[in-house]
Amino acid sequence: MNKHFRRELEQLTRDILVMGGLAETAVSRAVRSYLETDAAAAESVIEGDAELNAMELRIEEEVLKILSLYAPTARDLRYVVGVFKITNDLERVGDLAANIAERAKLGVEASPEAQRDIADMAKTVLRMFRESLDSFVKEDRARAEQVLDTDDQVDSKLSKIYDAERKRDAGNITETLRALSVAKHLERIADHATNIAEDVIYMVSGDVVKHQY
Repeated sequence: MNKHFRRELEQLTRDILVMGGLAETAVSRAVRSYLETDAAAAESVIEGDAELNAMELRIEEEVLKILSLYAPTARDLRYVVGVFKITNDLERVGDLAANIAERAKLGVEASPEAQRDIADMAKTVLRMFRESLDSFVKEDRARAEQVLDTDDQVDSKLSKIYDAERKRDAGNITETLRALSVAKHLERIADHATNIAEDVIYMVSGDVVKHQY
């Protein structure tokens, strides 16, 4: 492939990094807005989702242009298709961050137990998300596999939160339901990090590992 094609691929990588950074920031701010009952911060996350949506459309257009102009094959084709799929996962992460922010806008202060458990779960989920993007940039299968292995930890944390919230005094059902909703959204973000890691493995090696972990 010619140098123009390589430049196009490099630009796709940069675009994924920018979009991934925006999505990570959105998740971090959304969780913080929930923990601190900060409606203004929550609103900024919700408003910022439009930028992720716009980036998704722009990157998808670039991918289609590359496919039509250069008709890549083998590893290059896997890379371009992988970028297309990862872009969708990043957009969904932005949507989930906005959903968490919506819960923060309810203005109900989280219990100390919920704050602790959600903060712990969010830390693991954000680490997974960052590692999945790092594995993409470095084309690192081993790092991608570590992301897949970590997903069980997130599932366990979700179960812990569900058990703890069900056993709490039901005097504030709104807060209980809100905590469960935030935890579930975090678990879905971890699933998207897993999707990205699976796509990286396919891009790098051609191996399909989806549903194996």
